[in-house]
Amino acid sequence: MIGLGVSPDDCELALRGMETMGVRLAHSGRVAIEFAKRIESRVAPGLVLHPALPAAPGHDVWKRDFAGASGVFSVVIPANAEEALPDLLTAAKTFSIGASWGGTHSLLAPMTISRAADENAHAGTILRISIGLEDEDDLWADLEPIVDLVASEPTIAKTGCTYPAQQQ
Repeated sequence: MIGLGVSPDDCELALRGMETMGVRLAHSGRVAIEFAKRIESRVAPGLVLHPALPAAPGHDVWKRDFAGASGVFSVVIPANAEEALPDLLTAAKTFSIGASWGGTHSLLAPMTISRAADENAHAGTILRISIGLEDEDDLWADLEPIVDLVASEPTIAKTGCTYPAQQQ
């Protein structure tokens, strides 16, 4: 019986949200790809996971099947940077910590994948980033210390791969 009885007020809120959904999704998608490209230019190769980036696993499928991207992407946190991540997440002023993707509020969610289904999976911590509707400069101010941490030294992933540090 759950979900069978929806109040008129709930229907009104859902319909009102549908009116602006296209604008909200376009904004979050645009900001997410801008941030993903900015981060990719500063960190070791392979650490930014966004299907719209040509170097990302699955990019060819994404390019074939999609016209745009959502506001969610990930950054692989190198093993040598994992210890400092909780303090940086706590210091974030605009992002909240949570895992409810696609909403109006920007979220950060550190996670690990204990079982990988394919060869593209990364061991260790992956930071999921969901872009909402907040000011881009405020969002970048929260992300920049995390990007600086990831970019600060040569990266040793938990898989044993060593990536050279990129010059800025």
